[in-house]
Amino acid sequence: TVFTESEMILVGSVAQVISQSLENSLLHKSIADQNIVLEQTVEKRTNQLILLNKRISTILDNTSDAIILTQSDGTIENTNLAFDRLFTYERNEMFGRSIAMLSSSAHRENMLDTLTKIAQNGNTAIHLQISAIRKDSSTFDADCGLSLIHISEPTRPY
Repeated sequence: TVFTESEMILVGSVAQVISQSLENSLLHKSIADQNIVLEQTVEKRTNQLILLNKRISTILDNTSDAIILTQSDGTIENTNLAFDRLFTYERNEMFGRSIAMLSSSAHRENMLDTLTKIAQNGNTAIHLQISAIRKDSSTFDADCGLSLIHISEPTRPY
């Protein structure tokens, strides 16, 4: 049998649509496979970060030094167990509050000024002697080491 020109055009069009459909199907399969690999990688990295976080928390919570992590303005983000015991606060009670609350009024301004200098100049460590205040308002002499920790976004491998 001989095909007419319009039948040949129709067959060509159908073949082209089928070819594109197959190509799209293969692309979708490839994307789905890549998605699975990425999800597995994210899960693996997340588990690694959880384990690392647990290790760091264990180290920080088992040191005898009180450790306070603040933002550059002195807002407390985290503390360790030694801090909680020394200052007699409940776990997480000081989060979101100013570190200035922990020093006597005579030392507050100096502490906040020092934090500002560290944040502005990038100084890595400055030591202060202050009169610290516990939750019950009792005071004690404290040697504070203030330092800036640079946290940068991880670079992407792709």
